[in-house]
Amino acid sequence: IPTTEEAERFHRERDSKFSTREAVLQLLEQNQAAYFDWLDDLTPERLDSPMNLPFGMGAMPTSIGIAVMSTHLMWHTAQINYIQTVYGDHDWHL
Repeated sequence: IPTTEEAERFHRERDSKFSTREAVLQLLEQNQAAYFDWLDDLTPERLDSPMNLPFGMGAMPTSIGIAVMSTHLMWHTAQINYIQTVYGDHDWHL
């Protein structure tokens, strides 16, 4: 997806198709299985190969891109924790 505007449109359209918890869990499990298969197929050569970044930001070695993905998810977790705190949820959800 070349631009953030196109990504926003794409994700909102895709997300609008999910209206039940079961459908979301099924998609999560499907994507998790595909990601684990991708990880299982990695070789040292593939880890050194370039991974294209979104929005025309170039590429980086796959070995670094893997770490960026988990860090990105941690940022979103922090955002959700902040929103929960704003709404009064001060429990530790570990």
